[in-house]
Amino acid sequence: LPTGGTMATIAATPDELAEDLATHDGQVSIAALNTPTNTVISGPIDLVTDISATWAAKGRKTRTLTVSHAFHSPQMDPILQPFHQAITNLTYHPPTIPLISNLTGQPADHHITTPDYWTQHIRQPVHFHPAITHTAPHTNVYLELGPDPTLTTATHHTLHHHTTDQNNPTTPLITSTLTHKQPDTHALTHTLAQLHTHGTTIDWTSWYP
Repeated sequence: LPTGGTMATIAATPDELAEDLATHDGQVSIAALNTPTNTVISGPIDLVTDISATWAAKGRKTRTLTVSHAFHSPQMDPILQPFHQAITNLTYHPPTIPLISNLTGQPADHHITTPDYWTQHIRQPVHFHPAITHTAPHTNVYLELGPDPTLTTATHHTLHHHTTDQNNPTTPLITSTLTHKQPDTHALTHTLAQLHTHGTTIDWTSWYP
């Protein structure tokens, strides 16, 4: 893949960013819809930096992401066909538990069992906040499995943005397994305690044998 790409998060909506993206001939793309008011863009370093500076000058919060390439942008195009060929002979199965697609923010359908779906995952925007919004009426616990609560924060902002659903008045638990601010064992123990006090059944004998 070509080097010289980067990604940045900007406190703006895709509609607000549309004009900036249009002026760069499609070289910069929407990479992720993190929250209703926070969007990730991706593309060449100079163009992404220029757009970020424009919005920072307007008083909007911006942050350059630590990435090796401009994922979910046209800079991924050279790898799409080889990747598609590499995964064509894999055996795919439909999910056995409910799964929300980050390509659409809606429940996954048969498309997820095709090479096309996973190839698009490299190139198309990540619909994170639409996925969280879809689950909100049905979910009281959000648990992020990862090294730091990045998506936990995005989930908080997404749910706060929407009015409380009258059919789901309980404040959901939004937590993560690990954080760089605490030792792993301490962080996970804290999370298990949160899940327990929120009504989730924990197998304590496996944690404290």
